[in-house]
Amino acid sequence: MRSKVSQLILSTSALGILNIIYSVAGQNCDVENEPPPGCNVNNPDPETSGCFTQQAEGIGGIKQWAQADVPQWAFDYNLSLLNEYLDSNEDGVADDPNLIAALTNDERTKDVALLTCRGGIGSGPLKDSFWSVTRTYGATSLEDVDDNGLNGFKRNAMEEQHHVIHRGLEKAYPQIFGNGLNTELSRGIDEAYDNCEYVASCVPNCQHYTCVCENPPCDDVGQYNCRWIEGSCDGIYHYDHPMGCDCATEGGGCQGSEGFYWPWTTAYGWQANACDQIAGEWEVCTPEQFATNPKTAILYKLVTGQSPSQAIYGYRLPSRLPDGKYMQRDLTCGMYRDKAACMILKECRWTDLNLCSNCIDSPLRFLINGRKRKCSWVKNNTMNRCSKPGIATHCRETCGTCAGECTNSMKKWQLKNGKNRRCKWVAKKFDKRCQKPGVKQTCPMTCKQCS
Repeated sequence: MRSKVSQLILSTSALGILNIIYSVAGQNCDVENEPPPGCNVNNPDPETSGCFTQQAEGIGGIKQWAQADVPQWAFDYNLSLLNEYLDSNEDGVADDPNLIAALTNDERTKDVALLTCRGGIGSGPLKDSFWSVTRTYGATSLEDVDDNGLNGFKRNAMEEQHHVIHRGLEKAYPQIFGNGLNTELSRGIDEAYDNCEYVASCVPNCQHYTCVCENPPCDDVGQYNCRWIEGSCDGIYHYDHPMGCDCATEGGGCQGSEGFYWPWTTAYGWQANACDQIAGEWEVCTPEQFATNPKTAILYKLVTGQSPSQAIYGYRLPSRLPDGKYMQRDLTCGMYRDKAACMILKECRWTDLNLCSNCIDSPLRFLINGRKRKCSWVKNNTMNRCSKPGIATHCRETCGTCAGECTNSMKKWQLKNGKNRRCKWVAKKFDKRCQKPGVKQTCPMTCKQCS
């Protein structure tokens, strides 16, 4: 078990697909809050603005700022999510230094904020100085759920933190994640839209959306409230919030942050229990649907690290779904769904099923009839050799037993120093002995590698 690290950071203000208003015990967020006394919303420096009483520094030096009414559990959870996004393998170092540089070297925008309701820091220079602003909306705990069984704060935090990552990627790798008709993300979003209109280009006279003037005089597209008309077009993505962006020149890049958030979180299973709630905007909600739908082919390759551009530019995306427990539990191969990340994890291998798997052959020699053998020997005659006692548990990939239960090798095997051992020997001091070369792959159950 890992020790809990110091403090992290995160947050952002999101458009939110669920349209849920939280009026939970003690805090009513139906109406925007006023900034607290002494808070200068025109001061872009959070430290001297007088608006915040809590702060913590996370990976890369990014700070999280929170107001006095933000509970500790929300502060800690939000911090953890951002650090997990930035440091997926939890080694205390950002996975992509270019991403961190883009987020920390911007002259105008630096940190993230966490509030309870809208209005807590106004809408001026202070708010604009943050990469994101996450809100608790009055939630009283991480266990609060709505009628659909969803936790609004968790979903808001997951989305807003993710938008921070996209904004950094957009600056660090504009040709891949930026605006413009020909960026890879833009082309992937266009593919997902298919023949659906971009609402900003057609409001108020859209064929695929109903648009109502919500804030007269509606001489700006952002003053319209639009909803997608179910079945009106063939795309699986149809973002219905009008944005002041020229889709004729930016293409799908106009939807950059949202268009990166939906596919990435779908690949990692975050949307699987919200299919009905998100269908008005994003219709592919499970990893299996996302991996196989022809309209998400570009996005699937991009967000799972399989695109050729990853090898060319070397960007590193978040490679597992955050759970709010940064450095508080062991990591397993099955948490990862990014090929680039999986390939550098010594105990894991990439599979064709959009999974980083711990189901690999043991690299250690095993004993059979007094002779030392490796799984490469088994591979030469799998039909006969995999049926010999214990070999299928030692050479799981070669013998095709990955679909079964994750088990330790039942064979006696040999360490690099020549000593013969079994997994029961590892279990006596697993925290130390699992670190020996090849042992995690040989005794995955004992070494807590089973997903």
